[in-house]
Amino acid sequence: ELCARTGRTPKTISEIITGKAPISPETAFLLELALHKPATYWLGLETEYQDSRIRRRFVDDLGKRISEAR
Repeated sequence: ELCARTGRTPKTISEIITGKAPISPETAFLLELALHKPATYWLGLETEYQDSRIRRRFVDDLGKRISEAR
């Protein structure tokens, strides 16, 4: 149903849900129309997700460097 309401393919929606594709501004707007949550809400979720990925990768890399230095 979400695909029909947004005009996005099942593959695109699946990739967004699983974190394999980002929520673009256009998709955020379509989600706003379909789900009655502002586009800024969806873009905020995307920003938070990307921020957590970067932080997690940084912490993992730092942990590896510390282990290698020992």
